[in-house]
Amino acid sequence: MSVINQMLKDLDERQSEHQQGQANQILMKKPSTPWKIITFIVIIVIALNIAGIFIWQLYSENKTLKTINESSYDQKQQGKSMAYHASIEQGWHGANGGTSTHHLSTTS
Repeated sequence: MSVINQMLKDLDERQSEHQQGQANQILMKKPSTPWKIITFIVIIVIALNIAGIFIWQLYSENKTLKTINESSYDQKQQGKSMAYHASIEQGWHGANGGTSTHHLSTTS
């Protein structure tokens, strides 16, 4: 009978040690602080704002450059068109002796 009592006593000691170990683990575990989570969220929000401002600035600059480029292209096209018309007029007047009635006077 003493062997059985010894085994039961030993089993009780093991169970009490195991329960105390679990209690210590629960007490030692630190709860996650909400400040870490809040700080992380604030940093992410700030980073997203900075990225958004940078992208908006690039978009605005691109839009401005496109407008400038289109207006300079239009001015070049107008200049070419005016130069073309001027060269045609010079060619027409030069071929006709400076007047358009010169051709008619030579045939009559």
